[in-house]
Amino acid sequence: MFRAPNLWNEFLAILLRQPRPSAGVAATFPEHRRFSTANGPISSIVVPIMIVGLLGDVPLSWVLVSLCHPAHPWLVHAIVFVAGLYAVGWALAVRSASRSIPHAIDEHALWLGGGVHYGGKIPRSSIRRILALHESRHAWTATHQVRMRDVLIVSRPDAPNVAIELEDSAMAQVRLTCHRKTIAPRRWILLYVDRPGEFATAAS
Repeated sequence: MFRAPNLWNEFLAILLRQPRPSAGVAATFPEHRRFSTANGPISSIVVPIMIVGLLGDVPLSWVLVSLCHPAHPWLVHAIVFVAGLYAVGWALAVRSASRSIPHAIDEHALWLGGGVHYGGKIPRSSIRRILALHESRHAWTATHQVRMRDVLIVSRPDAPNVAIELEDSAMAQVRLTCHRKTIAPRRWILLYVDRPGEFATAAS
């Protein structure tokens, strides 16, 4: 069963230049057909900008603390440092995991990657159809009259661009996890992939 990497372990591995947990997870996926999730607008643009901004914000905050709170600078410095380290570590780890763990397809199943929270395997025999989304999930659910309680979004942080409809009679065969805990599937699984049209054709 897929186990998403711990983000703190991922961050420490990046700092220490050690093998990253996400690479170990990706190595267990089939090599036949892999589909990257690394180039979404959030993970490839917003997260790097966030990292650069935080790296500049932490030392600036230290200077401001020294000027505004000279009586208790080290306590406030420690709080600022810990908060900044947490934010930078989270952003680096999320980007690393999302770039490392793809979705994959073999002869029998679709392997869900994406790297952060969700994962699992969907037997291809359990899939009724796969659609590439060309609008937001809210517009898509309204257009197709899909109830949100029947939808499970397994891609974070990027917005989903693929919808997978499962056969009602085959849901028991689907294995999904969230934060390393097994969860029940829903009729529709929404996810992000860099090449949605190609992915939908390959997985159908």
